Amino acid sequence: ALIDNSRRAVYGYDQRVEVFGSEGMAYADNVSESTVKVFNSQHCIMKNPLPDFTVRYREAYRTEILHFIDSVLHHTPVVCTGEDALLAQRIAIAAQQSLKSGLPVKITSDIYL
Repeated sequence: ALIDNSRRAVYGYDQRVEVFGSEGMAYADNVSESTVKVFNSQHCIMKNPLPDFTVRYREAYRTEILHFIDSVLHHTPVVCTGEDALLAQRIAIAAQQSLKSGLPVKITSDIYL
């Protein structure tokens, strides 16, 4: 896996993901006001991405909160489990360890939480 991160993009908030595998690929592009992109020999013209994640993912956050409230009110399981949260934490810790050491870090269940 290869992950490139940056806190700065001179053209606006940029967030994309591409996943490639032997069976195919998945791609999610930046969300912007328009999907029109114009390319020529000198440049590409497109609308800047929406300003930040709270604007881009407003509906997703709303849906998650409503699902959580519904689960509490009706005593039903939530989609993301405690195990999901622990795995996300392990991934974050492994990423920090890799950044410090400059080496790949295997994600295991014994990574210190």
